[in-house]
Amino acid sequence: MSSAPIDSVPLVSQAKSLFQAITGDLKGASQTQENFTKGCPVVSQVRAAVEDTILQNPEAASKTRNHFISFSMDHCLFLSQAKSLVQVIQGDAKGALQTQENFTKGCAVVSQARSLVESTILRDPTAAAKTQEYFLGLKSPSQTSTNNVKEEDEEVLWEQVPERDPNLECVVCLSATKNTLLLPCKHLCLCSACSNKITEECPLCKTKIESKTTVFI
Repeated sequence: MSSAPIDSVPLVSQAKSLFQAITGDLKGASQTQENFTKGCPVVSQVRAAVEDTILQNPEAASKTRNHFISFSMDHCLFLSQAKSLVQVIQGDAKGALQTQENFTKGCAVVSQARSLVESTILRDPTAAAKTQEYFLGLKSPSQTSTNNVKEEDEEVLWEQVPERDPNLECVVCLSATKNTLLLPCKHLCLCSACSNKITEECPLCKTKIESKTTVFI
């Protein structure tokens, strides 16, 4: 199970974990707690400090910090804005915009305000649903449907490709289409590339090649 911004919110994540435990999803409840202790700004740093000093496990501490920096940092009010400002100063405008996008979709209060504006003022329920899906860590249905369409298109295209006739393949390379007629034996058995290499005798009947003629099939 992947992390979700909701897992970093203290009260909400605990309510989610409790609900998962009550409904029998103990693995999900455990994962939510894991995400919370790695994603909540204060708790994650305490966890990393304990792993680093008391448990003497710097590798685990590094993973906790990396999780917070790579995923949860964008959802924190002050940290995300500081990160975005640094990105702008460094000339990474695209990165700064992405950080702001993650913040407005991942911050508990701001994401709900954004979703409300999208659904009521902008009249865009699809955008509002995507904001909620990002915050809850759900897979976007529109993305799933898009993937299904792509898979169906690929299947249709695959079905439309005609099977290659083995009788038209060059007898030497077995890949290119044969288009060279050898004389006097009249065997049509070579492609242009192989014809340039074979000049002495026909590869089928070993008759001496006197001339060649290109045939368009």
